[in-house]
Amino acid sequence: MSTININTFSKNAIAAILLTFAGAGVVSAATVTQFRSSGDYACASGITGPDRVAHLCVFSNKQEGTTTVFLNYVSFNLSDGGDFMYGNGEIPSSAFSATAKGASLSVVPSAVPGFVMEGSGHTGAIMVEWKPNGFSSSQFSGHGTYTYANGAFRQKWNGNSRDQSADTSGNFFGSNFAGFNSNFGSTANMTITFERQVPAPK
Repeated sequence: MSTININTFSKNAIAAILLTFAGAGVVSAATVTQFRSSGDYACASGITGPDRVAHLCVFSNKQEGTTTVFLNYVSFNLSDGGDFMYGNGEIPSSAFSATAKGASLSVVPSAVPGFVMEGSGHTGAIMVEWKPNGFSSSQFSGHGTYTYANGAFRQKWNGNSRDQSADTSGNFFGSNFAGFNSNFGSTANMTITFERQVPAPK
């Protein structure tokens, strides 16, 4: 039995918000992506339009002088869960930076070779800034599973992390990104697994 000491609002609110909307339909399989992280990370949820929400996480892994960075995002309509956008994959390490004073992400996913994108609207850049707001801080040790959009996406954590709450702002593929639930910090020996459910053939 793992022990989890986690800011409930900071991460579970993301799952609740994204789980409320968008039926996943009947599924038969899942596309699974895994990333090992020991380094800086940041996550944010934000409103990107009158009926639109987005969630993204970026993780770094620093090993033997080499840094790799992984980005995952999902976006859909709040009212009916339609117009899904999903993306994940490694991005240039220069696209993400973090210190105790904040974090910054700036990347054009469509320009990154091998980056996986699903849905339409991936034109342009994702640019998000995190600034600490002093509202809360948390520690995570163990494992947890967060389900988004009625099972359409699943994110699993296994390892250790420390983070603090943040205010976020920026741009998500040409739309203003008004963050409402964000945090940034560091991980240690963390394995993050992303599962994208695949609809059964009709």
